[in-house]
Amino acid sequence: MNKRLFFTVWLLVVAFLITSCASTAPQPRAFETAEAVIEQAVRIGAEEYAPTELTHARERLAEARSEAGSTKFGNSGNANYLIEQAEINAELAIARSQVAIARDRVDEKRSDNGKLQNSLQKTYPGEFE
Repeated sequence: MNKRLFFTVWLLVVAFLITSCASTAPQPRAFETAEAVIEQAVRIGAEEYAPTELTHARERLAEARSEAGSTKFGNSGNANYLIEQAEINAELAIARSQVAIARDRVDEKRSDNGKLQNSLQKTYPGEFE
């Protein structure tokens, strides 16, 4: 009886360990979400302002597709991780693009202000010193 109980417990432990190590396959929606974030980064100007981050996002998504299509055991967890990395890189590309665009606008406004100040000094010499 003890052997049978030990064997049953042992089987349950092994089954638990196997199922806890198995990871779920990435949902098709996860790929779509990552693609949407990458597309948003492109629309905002990441190809110009954050090309490295955008490239990393595209590469991680391609790697995730490859991992998800692979038949090796345990690759689905890596595919999920790569999808997350693709989204993070795309979001970083968006943020860096937004910062660069804002910086360009600030530089443009500074230039406009400098031109206005020069114009005022020419029009009213000695008034704005």
